[in-house]
Amino acid sequence: MFTLSALPLAVVLAAAAVVTLRHHAFPAWLGRLAVVAAATHVLLWCGPPSAAGHWRRTAGSTTGGTRRSCSGRSRRPS
Repeated sequence: MFTLSALPLAVVLAAAAVVTLRHHAFPAWLGRLAVVAAATHVLLWCGPPSAAGHWRRTAGSTTGGTRRSCSGRSRRPS
């Protein structure tokens, strides 16, 4: 559930970074911190690769005939 909120929060952080850095609404260090935080949230939304080398977001995909578990083994959908 936390992953779902990562992308909208990244958009808000990026907007705050633009306003901060372009219009000097806040100190510049706060804008730079918002850029780093926004990039981190985008990476969090994408998800880190699992040990098997597959992206965790697509590991539970139900679009195919088989599903990959976190261990990388294929299993039949239920």
